[in-house]
Amino acid sequence: MGTEMSFYKFIILLSLMFINLSSAYTQSLRLDTTLSDVYQFHIRKEDEEGFLTTYYDAIDTKDKSNPFEIIITQTSSKLMNMNGVADGIEKNLKNYNPDSRLMLIKQEEKGGKNRRLYQFAGKNTTILMLMQESNDWFAMIEAEFPDNELKKMSIQKWQDIFWKAE
Repeated sequence: MGTEMSFYKFIILLSLMFINLSSAYTQSLRLDTTLSDVYQFHIRKEDEEGFLTTYYDAIDTKDKSNPFEIIITQTSSKLMNMNGVADGIEKNLKNYNPDSRLMLIKQEEKGGKNRRLYQFAGKNTTILMLMQESNDWFAMIEAEFPDNELKKMSIQKWQDIFWKAE
């Protein structure tokens, strides 16, 4: 999990680095962690250089392991947008493995807010990303789930949890 997880986080971070930085506007976005009876979450926040980042460190309720984290990044839509982030991730994936592709699972445009749920699979992991944007703000929820964790709670359940984020 270690090397591959680092690689995919690197791809996402590299994609985000190509976005021009300026001052940010943040919108509060949260996951409903009560929807999972398999994990508890330790939540911590950082506010730095126009980005509000919330980390949900998963703790398995049975064995107390820390198998993954969910990251929510929120910033101004002047700094980031869905198309730019998705295109950057797609390009980096193709450079690494031409067979890789970012799969759009679900999308919605309602009330001036656009939402897209993406997924792609790695060697032993599945990455899930929900991107939301309006005229003023951009937010992305992302997590890299090890395959063995998806046996405890399905990717479809995680898709539902991500999609219900408010």
